[in-house]
Amino acid sequence: MTIDMPKLNFELFVELSTAINDFSFMMINDVKVLRTGTNIGIGTNGNKNPMPNFYKSDNVEFHDRAVLDFGNLTVSLNVTAISLYKIF
Repeated sequence: MTIDMPKLNFELFVELSTAINDFSFMMINDVKVLRTGTNIGIGTNGNKNPMPNFYKSDNVEFHDRAVLDFGNLTVSLNVTAISLYKIF
C-alpha cells in the first residue's frame, strides 16, 4: 500500500483489515513501514515508524486487522521528495 500525503499537518491513523462483515478471508502479518518521504516530519507525539498493533476478529484464529498510529505528522513542500509511506 502506498499513501500519498498532501502538504498539511495532521494526525495519521492507518487501519488494514481483511474482514468483510463477519467473514475474515486472509491473515495479516509482518506489517512495517518501508520508506518515508524526506519531507515528512513529526509533530507533537508523532512517530514516522510506529509499531503495528494486531487484532483478530471473533471466531478466527489469526490476525485479520493491523493498526498503525503515526500521531501528528508534518508534510512540507519539497519537489525533490515524494510524500509516501509504504506499508506491507
